[in-house]
Amino acid sequence: KVLCSAPLWGNGQGIIPPGTRAGLERRMGMDRWKMHKLGFVNFWLYDHEEFRIKDGHILLRGDNASGKSITTQSFIPFLLDGNKSPERLDPFGSRDRKMEFYLLGDGEREESTGYLYLEFKKANTEEYLTVGVGMRAQKGKGIDFWGFCLCDGRRIGADGVPLYEKIGGQMLPLSKQKLRNLIGDENNWAEAPGTYKQMVNDRVFQFRDIRQYEQLIQLLIKVRTPKLSKEAFRPSEVKKTLNESLQVLTDEDLSAMVSTMERMDALEDTRQDLQAAMRDAAIIRNEYSRYNQYMLGKKGRAYLGAHSKTLQLQNQLQDAKRELEKLEQELRDQAQKQKDAESRFRQAKAQYAALGEDDLEAQRKQMEEEESACRQLAEQLAEGNRQKETLQNSISRCEVDLRQQERQKSDARDRVDYGIRGLNEQNELLSLGEEHDQYVQALRVRDPKVDSQILSAVLLQRKKQIGQMLTCFRELSRAKDTYDTACQALDLANTMEAQAKGALRDAQQQEQQERDLLLEAFSRWQEGNQELRFPQEDMLRLKRMLAQYRSPADWTAVNQLTDSRYLDRLSQ
Repeated sequence: KVLCSAPLWGNGQGIIPPGTRAGLERRMGMDRWKMHKLGFVNFWLYDHEEFRIKDGHILLRGDNASGKSITTQSFIPFLLDGNKSPERLDPFGSRDRKMEFYLLGDGEREESTGYLYLEFKKANTEEYLTVGVGMRAQKGKGIDFWGFCLCDGRRIGADGVPLYEKIGGQMLPLSKQKLRNLIGDENNWAEAPGTYKQMVNDRVFQFRDIRQYEQLIQLLIKVRTPKLSKEAFRPSEVKKTLNESLQVLTDEDLSAMVSTMERMDALEDTRQDLQAAMRDAAIIRNEYSRYNQYMLGKKGRAYLGAHSKTLQLQNQLQDAKRELEKLEQELRDQAQKQKDAESRFRQAKAQYAALGEDDLEAQRKQMEEEESACRQLAEQLAEGNRQKETLQNSISRCEVDLRQQERQKSDARDRVDYGIRGLNEQNELLSLGEEHDQYVQALRVRDPKVDSQILSAVLLQRKKQIGQMLTCFRELSRAKDTYDTACQALDLANTMEAQAKGALRDAQQQEQQERDLLLEAFSRWQEGNQELRFPQEDMLRLKRMLAQYRSPADWTAVNQLTDSRYLDRLSQ
């Protein structure tokens, strides 16, 4: 039974993709960290055990349940992020065994301290880097965790940093405080898994975003899962794994989307401004509707006045017609009287011709009287005709006025109906209630006693309420503007903070890279130098000085050491 782990390289930019030409060329570089050694101290069944890793590869052989999975899962991914979750320690995702089991066993011990460490090495150099985790478990209590990194040339072992001490015939693991004092570098010490994970990323993998490092670990866990069925190799599963391996988007990658979202926010602000303008227009419309209602009421009263005047003119017309009929009857009576008088006149004239002188005189007088009566009747007839013509002219004028009043009445009725429709439309927004319904009903039945004061009072109350709501909206708008300004300032501050953190992270990574290059240059200088070769102890001191270098003043100790060894060489 064989378990083989895939090669794992740190390249200063994350994991190198295996199987690609560019990745192969980059693997061949001299500045790549490769796994070199895996070690256990007082962990599970190991008192002290180390596994050599050849060129980043390791091959473990053994029967089922012989411990291959526990050995590998102890450093992939545990030593990369310090996560002690039970499902992370089991390739099948089981939660059956916790980390306490690997330290305390099945209750054999009450307390135990153990270490795991992973050493990296650069090809063709003697540059080493070690990350490790220490844990102290007590029965019935939690686990005390600490992590460390050796990046100054020291290595785990008796000649470097031992993780245990021999007392009598026993190997006792170092306590947390003893190891901390022995390492003596707070920048490479962590007491929380999150801090340890960040430290491993900064020292080995150097992802610019910690989320990319977390994604790498998740991918390693996904790939680590045993493939005991063909289902794991289905195209859909392979696609899912490849999708999960995609790089996490950074802030720079998201800048285009952020710009789009900012434009969307600007469009949203414009939409809200337009909505505010619509609300203001609605307020103006409501005020104009109130004006229209006032004008409608005024025109309604004018209509009712015109209707009353029309009825009065109609009554006057009827009276004039009755007076005209009376005068016509009198005219006919006078005409009949005239005819009778003319008939008597002719008779009298014939009698006058037949009578004598005396009778003629009498008849003449009688005729004069009759003529006088006829003239009076003719004058009365002429006066009746004048009165008739006057009445006819008056009737014509009344008929014209009546038709004009009818037209005005019809126009006023149409305006009232149009106004009622407008009132109903506006009432859908204002919801004035039964006062509006009563007023509209009175207008429809042409009630002359219709009163708009009640409706006007309701409108004034509603106007007051609208004014209060407008004040609230203005305050809300001002508050929103203040909130938006604060959010923009916060976003700007967050952006500046992210940029500053990115610049700091890049500077720290550049500093670490330059420090590694300096350490590598010293190692190569030591290998190629024939005249001045430093003992191993001095080389460790030099590497430690270089690892702790912070300012030009720190270079004095390096110069003193090299000058001292140079003078010693000259004196020999």
